[in-house]
Amino acid sequence: MESIAVAHNGRVVEMHVANAALAGIFSLFSAVSSLILRQARRLQANMDKRDTAIDDDSAVSR
Repeated sequence: MESIAVAHNGRVVEMHVANAALAGIFSLFSAVSSLILRQARRLQANMDKRDTAIDDDSAVSR
């Protein structure tokens, strides 16, 4: 089985190619998930601000 050297936590370790591919896929999935969650939080915060502004406008018009 082929193995390659990869960087892991600041060290270079030898890893089988299949394991390295799986680790790369998992890392990519993790990064994409983090971006999606960050964007979802940002959208939720904007919606909360908008709801607060609407509530403030409603209170003023009463």
